[in-house]
Amino acid sequence: MNNEMNNEMKGKAIKKLMEISGGNPGCLMFIAAATADAKNERDFLRLTAGLTRMEALQVVGDKLYMLWNDCCGRNVRKTIDVMMDNSTVNIIEHINYSKGRGIPYEP
Repeated sequence: MNNEMNNEMKGKAIKKLMEISGGNPGCLMFIAAATADAKNERDFLRLTAGLTRMEALQVVGDKLYMLWNDCCGRNVRKTIDVMMDNSTVNIIEHINYSKGRGIPYEP
């Protein structure tokens, strides 16, 4: 892959991550922590699938931050598991956005 194509791909990835984060610094912290936590291709693909699902559900920006921070206690693996394995209704109920704090998932 040539350098120009590589830079273009990186630019598109950064743009997409900024869209998902909505510029929310906490959400960006989650994405950075989750990316750093990915130990292999499977982990990275699971993260990508989870972020894609959350984007489709409109759980982005401050809502995604609340999921990671409030609901999952900043546990990256737990957050990704929740993103992938829980129903839409369950995730929305835990975010509990109208009250300003998410409801923690029990261990």
